[in-house]
Amino acid sequence: MRRMFVRAAITPATGSRPARRPCLRGSGGPLRRGLALLGRLGRAGLSAAGLLLAAAPASAQLLTLHYQERPPYSSAGADGQVRGLLATPAARALTAAGIRFAWVDTPGQRQLALIQAGRGLHCGLGWFRNDERAAQGKFSRALYRDRGFVALARRDAGLPPSIAAPELIADRRLRLLVKEGYSYGAELDALIDRLVPTLVRTSVEPLQLLRMLRSGRADWTIATAEDAALHVDAMLVAVTLKGLAGGPTRHLYCSGELPDDWLARIDAALAAAGEAADGVAGGAR
Repeated sequence: MRRMFVRAAITPATGSRPARRPCLRGSGGPLRRGLALLGRLGRAGLSAAGLLLAAAPASAQLLTLHYQERPPYSSAGADGQVRGLLATPAARALTAAGIRFAWVDTPGQRQLALIQAGRGLHCGLGWFRNDERAAQGKFSRALYRDRGFVALARRDAGLPPSIAAPELIADRRLRLLVKEGYSYGAELDALIDRLVPTLVRTSVEPLQLLRMLRSGRADWTIATAEDAALHVDAMLVAVTLKGLAGGPTRHLYCSGELPDDWLARIDAALAAAGEAADGVAGGAR
């Protein structure tokens, strides 16, 4: 994981300079001294430390906000700030909620492991909501709603400009490249489970997945319209998937230890900003 910076408040155009390491501020002095003493007391002290942190105000605690380097959804600029279709509304909501956070560039599977372990203050950026995930973590209100999914295919696969999603998924001559642990929305996930296509599974990150597709390791993958538009070229083509409902919503996906009042403040900020109405984002999560 690559930690980018810590901000107590974020102004998208002129945010504060990156900090190299997270730190506790606000009620910092007494809290640090208390934690140091508890550490010297051993296991009992460490157990009590959790109570100390729980009692500390939000201004004295730090949320780790996990993202992936993936323009145009989330990308660190030259100034170290992370911006994008998902990153910008998330940062604004956390700032409005008065929650200090640090951006950390983290692979998707590692994000899931940290969040679903239930310990610490962790949120992942832009995850789809499903029942399995909801049972192991907490979701915010929607950050954005995707425009919809397409097939991003090799041109030599010979696909037509548009095709019904069940027809394409059921064609076992074609290899579908999917990322382990990711969801492509409830509708496509159900079709994949039911029709049992020829799958090529990988744990690599999105840009590496595209390199696999270009190298001929698979014939097609699933992407959002926005994501696919960035990668169409002489080798890859976007194919409309007919018959699908509108795109799913994307959320902050957070560990069980995230205080409920924090989540309520984040949701209120998102609602006030209107970010959940008709935004656009991209890619499978």
